Amino acid sequence: MLERESFVIDTIPYKEEIAMKRKRMAALALAAVMALSMLAGCGQKDNQDDKTQPTTAGTAASTTKAAGESTTAATTEKVEELEPYTVTYWIYGEGGEDVDKVDEAINEKLAELLPNTTIEFVRVAASEYKDRWNKALAAGEKIDIGWSATWVNSVHNDVNMGVVNDIEDLLYTYGQGIVEAIGGEDVVNMHRSADGNVYFIPCWQGLGANRAALYIKQEVADLMPEGWLEEAQEIAFTYHDFTAADKLVLIEKIEELLETAEANDMLGGGAYGTPYRWFFGINNELKLSDGIVRVAEHEPGVFSVYQYYGCEIHHLTFETQAKWMEKGWLTETAGVSKEWSSGEYIFMEEQALDKNWLAIRENTDGMDLDGFLLQENLVLGPGWVTGTVFPTTGENPERAMMVANLFYSNPELYQLLIYGIEGTHYTKNADGTITQQENKTYTGPSNWTVGSCANSLATDPAKVTQYTDAYELEQSALTNPLAGFAFDSSSLQTEKANIQSVQTEYGSLVMDSDGSWIERYNEGIAKLEQAGIKTYIEEYAKQLTAYVEANNLGKVVIVENPVWTE
Repeated sequence: MLERESFVIDTIPYKEEIAMKRKRMAALALAAVMALSMLAGCGQKDNQDDKTQPTTAGTAASTTKAAGESTTAATTEKVEELEPYTVTYWIYGEGGEDVDKVDEAINEKLAELLPNTTIEFVRVAASEYKDRWNKALAAGEKIDIGWSATWVNSVHNDVNMGVVNDIEDLLYTYGQGIVEAIGGEDVVNMHRSADGNVYFIPCWQGLGANRAALYIKQEVADLMPEGWLEEAQEIAFTYHDFTAADKLVLIEKIEELLETAEANDMLGGGAYGTPYRWFFGINNELKLSDGIVRVAEHEPGVFSVYQYYGCEIHHLTFETQAKWMEKGWLTETAGVSKEWSSGEYIFMEEQALDKNWLAIRENTDGMDLDGFLLQENLVLGPGWVTGTVFPTTGENPERAMMVANLFYSNPELYQLLIYGIEGTHYTKNADGTITQQENKTYTGPSNWTVGSCANSLATDPAKVTQYTDAYELEQSALTNPLAGFAFDSSSLQTEKANIQSVQTEYGSLVMDSDGSWIERYNEGIAKLEQAGIKTYIEEYAKQLTAYVEANNLGKVVIVENPVWTE
């Protein structure tokens, strides 16, 4: 029997700031288009449908062109009004002996796209980047554009230090090619900082994440009645809410597979690993988790904060694991002493992020498989790991955004920087791949550190369509409105350590398959309360509420810990 009480942390009413800001930016873009059309006269081509070509660096209108053509007269006339300026661009990498030759070719191409503009690249090795970056900004050194990565020079630290610009207005005025390349306005919003502003543009390398599948050995799948896989697929797509009631429907369907395998003496080691992630870990309604707290969105704009260990689905997890162990469907060694590749187990859960997810898994594992997706859509994850920022020490942020826009939207410019000069540093092959120079005289930055990987070239035939396939899948992906939230637990280090200690002690209670697990479960919850779990959750919810308010996302609810009985 479940007894539960919840209460709501007050949040301010829905506000219209972001909507109003978007209207202001639309007006800016419209003004730019009108100004451009006045300059263009009647001779400008309409190329808005060609998404593989560059959008305007200096305006919100398109400068798309066919291969071999120059940019439109309208764009040239507009950008020629710009004063000469050299953009200082910090990138990751060192270049090689032909670096000056490549930089010259880049600036020659840039002169066609954005006259009166040149780029001076500052190439820095990854091992030196953070130190040199911090010293340069502290000294006020001119940097117009820079590579940023959470594992090197974290944008969050740079925002706190006030050394990078809020770029939202610039992005929607001069960076329309960027917005399209990364996936649109929803992706921009995923990268808002805690204050609601936009300081960072991800380098697009595919943002899809958190879609899983149940991979089943073909010989076991063949035992199931006709239509069973389709029924299982429909259940997974229909009963997907972050509730125990919904997850139980999927569990019961999976148990039919286990029962059938057992009846046909094909159970083997049963399930690979534990059923934990199948109905709890990966879930489209699950928005945040730090191992102590979980946040789910049952309905738009209502974010429920749960205790990781004590919520109803975690209880269902332990209950199911104990049941499966007792029946022999789940063994203690599953996923620990033996690997899935041993062939002992009948199914496993694993990510399915690719268009051809099943065929790729079969090729990787070297076995015949069948299966079904556990989530219909990918969930877009934030791309903080690599991206672009615009330091406050830059002297012309408008021009910097125009240049950045081209590296996201113009394949030729991007490929010059990443691969060098065609015919010198690489050649193109008939199968869509390239062959790079054997003794490299130019080494560009990694393709994931600049612009969009959609402009990349491939050396492996299997990866020629990698990014186009990823972009296609992302068009139907879900976004996480809380992707930009980062919890600061620095004031709760004692509570955090105590909580994690209790979780470690009681996390293995699934192994107690003698029926006593429920007592240990409640004992663990009681110890978590003594460790300060409520204080931790309240602070988490407080910070999350501030983020939700700043971004006009809705309200935050704390769900009190249930009391469980047999």
